[in-house]
Amino acid sequence: ELGQRTANIITYCQKYFVLVRNWAERLRTAGVHFDVICGAPNSWEEIVDNWVPGTQIGRALESLREAMKSGDHAAFRGRVYRKYEKANFAYHKIGSAKTYLNSIIVIPQIQDAIMQHKAALLGILSDPGCNAISQIVFDPDIIEISGGLYYKLSSRSLTSCPYKPTDKGRISPRIFKEVPDKVDKTGGVFADAVKNSFPDIKEQMEFIVKFYQCLLAFQLPQKTTKLALVGPKNSGKTSFVNVVRGLTHPEFIASLSKEKIFGMSMINSDTQFIFIDELSSEIMAGDQAKILLQGGPITVPRKHEEPEIVDNQAGIFVTCNAKPNYGDDQRNVEDRLNYMDTVPLAVTDTSAPEWILDHSFEILLWMVDQMKKYNCYVARKELFFVRDVTDYVQPKITLCLPQGDLMKLAGVRCEAQQQNAQNHDCNTSSSTNSSSERVTNDRPGCSKWHNDSPSSGSEGAITKRFERISKRRLTKKRRIEESSEDESEE
Repeated sequence: ELGQRTANIITYCQKYFVLVRNWAERLRTAGVHFDVICGAPNSWEEIVDNWVPGTQIGRALESLREAMKSGDHAAFRGRVYRKYEKANFAYHKIGSAKTYLNSIIVIPQIQDAIMQHKAALLGILSDPGCNAISQIVFDPDIIEISGGLYYKLSSRSLTSCPYKPTDKGRISPRIFKEVPDKVDKTGGVFADAVKNSFPDIKEQMEFIVKFYQCLLAFQLPQKTTKLALVGPKNSGKTSFVNVVRGLTHPEFIASLSKEKIFGMSMINSDTQFIFIDELSSEIMAGDQAKILLQGGPITVPRKHEEPEIVDNQAGIFVTCNAKPNYGDDQRNVEDRLNYMDTVPLAVTDTSAPEWILDHSFEILLWMVDQMKKYNCYVARKELFFVRDVTDYVQPKITLCLPQGDLMKLAGVRCEAQQQNAQNHDCNTSSSTNSSSERVTNDRPGCSKWHNDSPSSGSEGAITKRFERISKRRLTKKRRIEESSEDESEE
């Protein structure tokens, strides 16, 4: 009805933005009251937040997004993660996209919407390059621990929170660990096994530093020698790896199998740690071993799929009962490994593997204390990874379509485009009343984003602009009144 607010006009494209501004005066003159949301939004998030679905599949997708947001759930590479209950930023895996959808359809509010389009939603959610559901990224250098604390592996120390509040659900630390108030940093059975196999302090430090490097995913330079333990059964070789397992999500750990060319199929671009148990020519040919152990790009064959080139920067840990024989490639393989011999304990502790897994963070602190205490026995070249605690590099979120491309497709103008638009408005305002000047905040026709003026966020600038508009209107009104009086006299 006339006199009532009848419409919300939303424009994303610049050409429609200009048209609506030109219509504004005539519509209000005709008695049509409305709110106009005009101008291109500043960010992709602004478009998503203001998007109103117009189809059933769109509403189903929006229901899924809202459910995931309210439950602190996030997608990553076709899997769904949830935030640890006591963590601020750290997430852990719930399950596959299919399992997740089958779990949430019991919610009455979204059951009908999701059930009708379950297949379509599954295709969207399970796609590793999905943009409709925002993807989370994991930061392998940061461990979140209870009490709101954060540990930085490359600095070997605690650090302040490296994330902003807006990073929640977008960036997750490597893992979350609950740590008691009084931390046991003696190393327990792990330290006993290390001292048993390496009684000399120099050997101990060589092992500790090389083993610590297994945690430094995406920070290892190419051709960094990898730790390889050689020894009989029950000498603790396999138990040691539980430290890394306790500090890494299982889906980011790869192990090699005896499937010839498909033995490396578990390795992908997100792999943080590779465990090679019983290295031999049966598991990996000599040329494969050279390429994998030196790090860098490798070709990973996959069953029923195209081979994938992966930039391998994962930590690698090797165990074997005896040094493998690679014939002509023996020297090349050995140059990429740091062999160390282990010795069995006098009494085998069957609970040791589980204890090491449960106390992985305490063992990490013990190793760091040893490195700092016996720093003189550590080779400088092996501490290539050490960085200042304030030197933080945020992990990159990789998408099929970068945000810049999405913004262009959605009509989002960059700062340069906004500046050009402002200059154009300034040039035209001197000769005619610009329609943008008729759009104010205290009456229908106000702009929500004000992207036609980068300085519109300033309250002072807005006030001055309104004063100029009021003066122009008053001048125009006086001219009309004077013209009417002249006509009456005539």
